[in-house]
Amino acid sequence: MSLAPPILIILAVSLLITMAIHYLTKATKAQYNSQLRCCAVDQLSLSEFESSLEGQSSFVLAKMSSHIMDAMLYAKSEGHDYHVDELNQRLALVLTKIQ
Repeated sequence: MSLAPPILIILAVSLLITMAIHYLTKATKAQYNSQLRCCAVDQLSLSEFESSLEGQSSFVLAKMSSHIMDAMLYAKSEGHDYHVDELNQRLALVLTKIQ
């Protein structure tokens, strides 16, 4: 009985796991950047962001709050405290508009 096939299977599985982790990490960073764009963190001032919320439906505001919270979690895990503070302010504005 040869050891080559089990070793090849183990190597193939480890390569697949490594590729999956790399893909998920890359997807998470892309999703975070997308959520930051959705929240207009780098594009709009806080007052401009607040005025952009006018007339939005509750569904859109709820979806936006979800994006903001996801972005906050990722920013916190990556140590981007300046984004966490900005996102926290924007979340407060969105939640105020929902009520």
